[in-house]
Amino acid sequence: MNKKQGVIGLVATVMIANAAFVDVRPVYAVENLNLAKGCTVNASSYEVNSTSPDKAVDGDIKTRWGTAQNKADNEWIEINLGGEKTVRQININFERTDDAQNILGYKVELEENGQYKEVYRKTTKAKQNEIIQLDKDHQSTKVKVTVLSADGGTINWKNVGINEIEVYSKIVEKADATPNKNHMANATVTASSSEANTLSPDKVKDGSTEKANRWASDYETPTTNIWLNTKFAGLTLVKELKIHFFERDVAPMPSNVKSFDIKYKDKDGVEKLAKSFTNTKKGDGYNNEVVVKFNEPIEAKELKLCNFVAEASSWNNVSIAEMEVYSNEQTAQTATLNSVVSSIESQSKTIEADVNTLDMPAVPEGFTVRINGADLEQVIGADGKIVHPLVDKNVKVSYVVTETSTGKEKKTADVDYVVKGMNEQVTGKNAKPTVIPEIQEWHSNSTEQISVNALKTVTYTDDKLKAVVDEFVRDYKDFTGINLTVKKGASQAHAFNFELKAPDTLLGDEGYTMDIQKDRINVASVHTTGNMYGMQTILQMYKEDNEGYKIGKMRDYPRFKTRGFLFDVARKPVSLDMMKEVARTMRYYKMNDLQTHLSDNYIFLEQYGKGDNENEAFKAYEAFRLESGLSNDKGETPTAKDYSISKKDFREFIQGERALGMKVVPEIDVPAHATSFTKVWPELMVQNKVSPLNRNRPLIDHLDVSKKETKDKIKEIFDDYTKGANPVFDGETTVHIGADEFLSNYTAYRGFVNDLVPHLKETNTVRMWGGLTWIKDNPVTQIKREAIDNVEMNLWSADWADGIEMYDMGYKLINTIDDFGYMVPNGNKGRANAYGDLLNINRIFNQFEANKVRVKGGAYKYVPAGDDQMLGAAFALWSDNIDKSASGLSESDLYWRFFDALPFYAEKTWAATGKEKGSADALAKLAQNKGTGPNTNPYYKENKKGENYESYDFNNGLKDSSENKRDLKTGKNAEVKDKALVLKDGVSYVTSPIKKLGNGNKLSFDIKLKKPAKPGDILFESDADYGTHDIRIMEDGKLGFTRELYNYYFDYELPVGKKVNIAITTAQQKTSLYVNGEYVCDAKGKFIHNDMVKKDNITHSTFALPLERIGSKTETVSAVIDNVVVTEKAPEVDLYNKASWTGKAESETPTSHGGQNEGIIGMAFDNKPSTIWHSDWSQATKDKVPTTSGGAGSGKGADGSIWTEISFDKAYEINQVSFTPRQDSNSGQVTKASLYIQTEKNGEWVEVAKDQTFEANKSEKHLLLIHRMYMDSSL
Repeated sequence: MNKKQGVIGLVATVMIANAAFVDVRPVYAVENLNLAKGCTVNASSYEVNSTSPDKAVDGDIKTRWGTAQNKADNEWIEINLGGEKTVRQININFERTDDAQNILGYKVELEENGQYKEVYRKTTKAKQNEIIQLDKDHQSTKVKVTVLSADGGTINWKNVGINEIEVYSKIVEKADATPNKNHMANATVTASSSEANTLSPDKVKDGSTEKANRWASDYETPTTNIWLNTKFAGLTLVKELKIHFFERDVAPMPSNVKSFDIKYKDKDGVEKLAKSFTNTKKGDGYNNEVVVKFNEPIEAKELKLCNFVAEASSWNNVSIAEMEVYSNEQTAQTATLNSVVSSIESQSKTIEADVNTLDMPAVPEGFTVRINGADLEQVIGADGKIVHPLVDKNVKVSYVVTETSTGKEKKTADVDYVVKGMNEQVTGKNAKPTVIPEIQEWHSNSTEQISVNALKTVTYTDDKLKAVVDEFVRDYKDFTGINLTVKKGASQAHAFNFELKAPDTLLGDEGYTMDIQKDRINVASVHTTGNMYGMQTILQMYKEDNEGYKIGKMRDYPRFKTRGFLFDVARKPVSLDMMKEVARTMRYYKMNDLQTHLSDNYIFLEQYGKGDNENEAFKAYEAFRLESGLSNDKGETPTAKDYSISKKDFREFIQGERALGMKVVPEIDVPAHATSFTKVWPELMVQNKVSPLNRNRPLIDHLDVSKKETKDKIKEIFDDYTKGANPVFDGETTVHIGADEFLSNYTAYRGFVNDLVPHLKETNTVRMWGGLTWIKDNPVTQIKREAIDNVEMNLWSADWADGIEMYDMGYKLINTIDDFGYMVPNGNKGRANAYGDLLNINRIFNQFEANKVRVKGGAYKYVPAGDDQMLGAAFALWSDNIDKSASGLSESDLYWRFFDALPFYAEKTWAATGKEKGSADALAKLAQNKGTGPNTNPYYKENKKGENYESYDFNNGLKDSSENKRDLKTGKNAEVKDKALVLKDGVSYVTSPIKKLGNGNKLSFDIKLKKPAKPGDILFESDADYGTHDIRIMEDGKLGFTRELYNYYFDYELPVGKKVNIAITTAQQKTSLYVNGEYVCDAKGKFIHNDMVKKDNITHSTFALPLERIGSKTETVSAVIDNVVVTEKAPEVDLYNKASWTGKAESETPTSHGGQNEGIIGMAFDNKPSTIWHSDWSQATKDKVPTTSGGAGSGKGADGSIWTEISFDKAYEINQVSFTPRQDSNSGQVTKASLYIQTEKNGEWVEVAKDQTFEANKSEKHLLLIHRMYMDSSL
């Protein structure tokens, strides 16, 4: 048989061309020749002929070199200069604008003497126009630009696009000619001398004309020796100078300066005379307000005032209060609101250590200015008061400018200030402790520590601290094993001393100070929360060094008020215990806002029916997790039947967490995503309509808010929790109303917002999802002020809610943008910017900023960081993959994904920049060291001594023969007989000290059935918050297990009357069965709901071993159990020696096109999940699999298919072959394949699996053999 078709690979379709971008600016015009234009070029790859590499050097800004989607990292372009040329400057014009840019890093290399040498590297996001000016001339024959890193940008399309590359032999510099910009702001000012250190030359650009804020020269003779030099940030166009000489209070007044010269250095550094200026007489002296205009503007790198002639009989020096330099004439400009704002934004200042109040920016007559806010309000307060930090600190301040004649206001962008610290950190002294998030301020003059063993006690000064102190004592013991004694009273030696007092006027409730001394650690805050955060810092410092704490002082506080995580606990039930685990971990990382999404339903209702059959969609999964006091006429309530939380328990959860510093925000999602309510009150649902986004999707999950009775019912639903003598959501609870993605009557929706929000504000602060950009009627129904003021909004999609539009409306904003912070776990462990299994933490680290909001169209814009409307940021975990899309992920799987992203959002919302740890990898590694927090166990871990956790051979009754002495306890109707445990039908069990044991472990036991086992017979079990959690006989008679509403199955049936050894091993998302030491299979799962198998063949099978009981409290298998051993799972061994495999394929992507991540067949078995075999997409028109309609493709295979062969190093016995589709894209998914094997080298091909079909998704696929096969050579 000569057939050779065994597809274990992926096929790509032709990629579409990249979207075009607007606002592409031309490269700068230059005098010297562009050496790159028209040169020969080569590139790593390109998409189509119209984006070939030569388009980057054709001199046409409208053409580009472009790669295909997902081809960006390590893509390169090389320009052959046609011989050795002098290279001094390279200009790169990328395809995308600054706002939309996706290039995160690149490098430039020059070929010199036949060898490439790196001359420039950028590791931050590129500008559209990159200008690289080298420090010296290079004699080069080639120029090579390599993209180091990129993402999908604002359009989620990852590739490289370069419009033009220019190479010059000389520096080409363009003068900064920004109109109305005071170029002094970023200049460096020096002088011949200063009268005093406090009267330094930089005072001429500090924006203040106060006496203390001026430059004064020393008393030089003659005065012509005095000079003041300004070095601009770059080449600058100068048309006008404004010089505010200090107004003297001794004769001559107002100024003693008669004349001076103005010199400048041009672009080549040559000093020239610009003008000799003679001052006009005023009073008994000369004018102190001088305006100098040049007939023609000059281009200057530096500007010098010199050759001063000053006339005074005493105090004859030169003093300038302020100096301004402009590119255009200012006297002809009439101040406008925009120009005043622009002028303020151009300033950046240093606030000296002796200044305690912020100097307000000077504004023209007819305007006023006030502080809008500082991002670090603990340093610069709302009233301008300053608390100087321990060391220098960068602070951003924004202002509100008012035009007095009209009352119009406009806010400035953030203005950068450096606030001088009270100390300087000396090199060699104790460095700042490394915790997550970064400590804001630290100073130490010491190299010593206080020993961990020296601290024996905790003191506290106020009963309000007792709850957090008690928690700290428990947590400290969990980390250290040390039992601290607790004492109320004053601070003392050898103690952690916590004090409820305000260390200063600005620190706030969440801020704290910590003074680590030789014999004690003192923590102070005005609030329990600040003290609690100080405790988390201590716990993390212990993780850094378990022997001692560095002596020094810290002052720590958050940058943003809201630092949150949204947890969808509706569509995938999540136990209250796991919510508490999440909340505790969040507090450990100083996150403070846990939003619990309590109601929702399966999205893809079109899979059930529409029109006359739309009620079939009520069979889809939905849940409302709270006990409800409301019911319909049949007594039905919206509360979920599979798992719900009582009002009492949730009230205690909210209030208990609040007492410890955590804000729990309950969300009841209406009027869409509301099947839990429409199924109970179907008369209130939107009927006989479909989504405008999907014409097959019914809107039965929408409450019809055009009806008054519907709006009244929604109020009842919320009143059930917000009103009464002891409300579940008390007055301190922020309540989320959902309010997103409503796709029916837009007028009715906006009326609903105007109605419900004010109603709920009577009792609670309101939060909602952003949807008001999308949901607009015509004419637009205006949202009332009472539905906006002090209402919090999650910004999640720029299409649904433009961030700047919502800001301008007046909402308080929480940046929850999907483009960075939305994960929808599916189990593939792939990272994506949005809606993937894991968040793209590297992109978050490098690009995310809480106050950078997304606007419609995809761009990002800044909101002032200190604005009261900018609350902060949150990330979200959504369980969309339920019902017919069920993923099989467990609570601990979800926690793992939450924890992966948590430290990044903690840093981005607490710390000054969120980049203090240096890199995403460094931060992730540090988080692994810090762990999930004290007294948390989300992965069900246990300690052990020796090899085993517990071991029961029943030779000595129920004793544990391991070193851990975890003896079993007698339960009911089970006995040890003949040195084995006998289990009987019905209730029959013994209990173990371990309840559950998570990933990486193994349970083995001998079992002999007395009689055939019945479906539902249980071998091992643990108590479960919902559903069951056990190892049992499944309904098909085979061995399996249940957990968290999923059923899992092994392809194995226990024999009767024969003893076998069973071993079950667990890993993340995989549980495996071994019988008598031989591997049998991995578990496959089903999701059964409403008596329907919604999804089967689920491979994600994380399983915490149920060890609480051998046997069951309900229905036990009738069997003899012996030699129960619980131990660590042995490391996985590559049983099939993949490293020695070889392969060939009918089609492969060439390395030049595929780069490092896709290409040859070997990438399908290189043990690297990030690499893939890919058919040659560049030849896609010639090389295709069959069409989706079923017709033959035009590929090389006889039936249009593509084949691959893999050869092994020796013969193996196999029963299945598995392959995993690419995880970064939905392209190339195999939907049908056959498998052939050779049972001997060069033997006949034997078909063992014919035309097996697969779903078009990213899940692992399996080609199942009819019988186990002994395979000698190839498949």
